Amino acid sequence: MTRIFVSTLVAVGLIGCATPRPIPPLNNPELSRFSNEKPAGYPKTFYVRVPDTMVCEEVSQDWRQDSYNGHKIWFRDEQRKTVNCPAGQ
Repeated sequence: MTRIFVSTLVAVGLIGCATPRPIPPLNNPELSRFSNEKPAGYPKTFYVRVPDTMVCEEVSQDWRQDSYNGHKIWFRDEQRKTVNCPAGQ
């Protein structure tokens, strides 16, 4: 009984590893793109005032590299955190 369970578990694991990766969504070049080079001008940080409040969001953006079918693909990462607005905001 244990042998059958282990064999089934191994077979399911191998099938999962052999399943092709899905094609990443590439309908928005501002969020992902195929390129050998990291998009220019990153990392960057800017501030966005939250409407009707005295606080801002600090937005940090950068691109992370991955690969798909032997090609480099870049995905834009964005982190946001609430901060006091800098002077002049």
